[in-house]
Amino acid sequence: MQIFEEDDMDIAVGTVFHNKGYELKRTLYSMSNEGIDYWFLIGGAFRDSKDPVRGTDAETYKIIDTFRTEQAELGSRGIQVIFEDMPESNEFEKRMKYLDMCRQYECDGLFIVDSDEYVYENTEWDFVTDWEKFRRYWKSWQIRFPRHNVYSVYMIHSEFLGRDVHSRCWVNPSNMVYVKGSHYKFANPEEDDFSDILFHAQTSFGIVEGITLKHDHNLRTDDDMKYRRSYQDYLANYESFLEQQNLTGHNPEIAKKLAEQRPIHLDDRCICLRCARMKGVDPEQIFDPRPRDRRQRNPYVDGIPL
Repeated sequence: MQIFEEDDMDIAVGTVFHNKGYELKRTLYSMSNEGIDYWFLIGGAFRDSKDPVRGTDAETYKIIDTFRTEQAELGSRGIQVIFEDMPESNEFEKRMKYLDMCRQYECDGLFIVDSDEYVYENTEWDFVTDWEKFRRYWKSWQIRFPRHNVYSVYMIHSEFLGRDVHSRCWVNPSNMVYVKGSHYKFANPEEDDFSDILFHAQTSFGIVEGITLKHDHNLRTDDDMKYRRSYQDYLANYESFLEQQNLTGHNPEIAKKLAEQRPIHLDDRCICLRCARMKGVDPEQIFDPRPRDRRQRNPYVDGIPL
């Protein structure tokens, strides 16, 4: 939808998820039709996940259908929700899918938000949402740098509300692809030389302001966390082998075989409340960016997020 005169952009959210309907619901209802036009939901277990449930379950289907119906009732003002279940596809294929959808629906912007992320609002700590500002930034970047694609959004990564920036806002996403079989390497083939061995991803040129995302696993069950941990270990290992020309020749099947034969355990560095407690992280070792006179509450101690 258009919320100011010169806003002619269609912005889509791309979300890869697997069940955990309670978590997906939090993500869905944190967004607004004032900021988003399309939502591409890509469901199902990753091909190499150990999760025994492979497709999208009934609870999650119901949440998606309810949200889609509510948006449809808003007519042209609602978010158009497109859902595709892709069990047995790998992460690279699923993330390429929402780019394919951007091309199909001729979207001008892609906002990448996973199901463990959501728009965070907390007026006590000055986290407010301004969807008009959000869209204005998209349009301004599109006008200023018409051949560039990647921009960032603020994301909270700790229960002390420490934040960083992540390259999740892609202008003209139809020009973008994931490269080298990786879920975190992306490029515009017309602008970026991704054949360079040192190429990682197109650099972000700036920040899209107006909203802040928060990343946490606080709604996940023990089984959710177990399958997440094993998959993250495998994925990092697999993509590391895939990068090594001398070992795999960049062949996905060889990289997969080596990752299975030589398992590793990595620290994913997540310090949400759930992960910090699982890993036994000492709260005193977590950087607290809050002013000293506002540190009375410690979410890692009392178990209640800010």
